[in-house]
Amino acid sequence: MKVKILRGISGAGKSTYTRAHYPNAYVVSADLFFIDPQGNYNFDASKLGEAHASCFKNYIKALIDGQDLIVVDNTNTTAWECSPYVAGACAYGYEYEIITLECDPDIAANRNVHKVPKKSVFDMHKKVSSKQLPPFWNHKIVKAK
Repeated sequence: MKVKILRGISGAGKSTYTRAHYPNAYVVSADLFFIDPQGNYNFDASKLGEAHASCFKNYIKALIDGQDLIVVDNTNTTAWECSPYVAGACAYGYEYEIITLECDPDIAANRNVHKVPKKSVFDMHKKVSSKQLPPFWNHKIVKAK
């Protein structure tokens, strides 16, 4: 049983990467919280904390249910954002891998589907680029397309 924890700036292609590489995975994402029953994405910054709590709750449920492959599709720009997912995987006996999708922030800012402001994308890029993950975490870097 495996967990793939994606990291990358908005517009890096995390969801596209997931669909291409893990089409049968159980996906958890804060973004899913903002999708209405008609399939429309309605982001509300005031509910971001609630969205991430819902995502983590769904993640723990997937671990308990024994899903074979779980993908965490969030920006996870810092170690503290990744750490609950790493801890959960370890606690439930899952192998985990953190996958950072590197992407030019200008490209990402222009193609992000959630209308994240360009300045925010560049701020995220600084955090992801610092690569301050513990050296013992299972981590790889992939060039985004």
